[in-house]
Amino acid sequence: MNSVRSAFLLLCATILPISALAAPYDVMVEKLAAIAKAKPALASMVSLGENDQGTQLLGLRLTDASSDLLDLERPAYLYIGTHHGNEQLTADVAFPFIDKVLSILGDPANSLHGIYARAVLYVFPVLNVTGYNRGSRAETAKNGRTYDPNRDYPDACTNNAAFNLTSTTALARFIHEHEIVGAVTGHGYIGTFTYPWGIHTKNTQTADHAFYDKVAKAAVAFNSYRTGTHTDVIYPAVGSFEDWAYHKYGVWTMLLEMSRQANLDKDAKALVAYYALLPDLRSQKHVHDPAQCRGNLSAEELAATRP
Repeated sequence: MNSVRSAFLLLCATILPISALAAPYDVMVEKLAAIAKAKPALASMVSLGENDQGTQLLGLRLTDASSDLLDLERPAYLYIGTHHGNEQLTADVAFPFIDKVLSILGDPANSLHGIYARAVLYVFPVLNVTGYNRGSRAETAKNGRTYDPNRDYPDACTNNAAFNLTSTTALARFIHEHEIVGAVTGHGYIGTFTYPWGIHTKNTQTADHAFYDKVAKAAVAFNSYRTGTHTDVIYPAVGSFEDWAYHKYGVWTMLLEMSRQANLDKDAKALVAYYALLPDLRSQKHVHDPAQCRGNLSAEELAATRP
């Protein structure tokens, strides 16, 4: 039987391209590398670091390299897909989004060229490599246990266990070191574009609610998604990236909850619009008031899983 299987695999290797036999993450990285090779003046490979299996978490850095500005002199924005490995469309949408940004960067006549040319954008289609490769929500840690990556961040209202995964730790470090101003995480599949708060709080609106409401509605003009706070539109959860990054650093975070029948081109346009509307600086009114935290949460509330 083993000889038959070996012969079959050898046959496949001779008639199929290497990408057809590669893990989904490796195929995705090949696509990123091809873009960087084709557009070296605008795109370059970048790493968040390694995950628990020693795999480099790779993405693209997009900017106008002809500018004399250093990265830390530019407003830095981030897109991160597949916190949940079974939400493949969140990786897929990264590529039409990258294409649109490259088109803007390459066209000085484009109305958004000035905004994107002076910024730097980091796009990481896949955070959860093990989950992405096997089509599962959770990610496997070094200890062999699986964790939900988007419940692995410190929570403003609950003393939760955080940073069990090397991937989420690497992302947190990247946010700090690169002084990320705005970030969108990709999820699925409801069809919403939401913002903090998504924690268990009495007041679901941040001090920046009016601004969030304005830019979210402008972005969804392209895909007609519902907008609002994570709690009001979906439901609250403990330990999510979006609330952590906003609460700790003032990063303008949004959660793109793609539709199951998502139009990738329209979602990519919504992303382009959102980043173009962001200020150059982080929020200065981002810290959650602990007096607003809801106490005595039920086990069901603590275990709630917002997609």
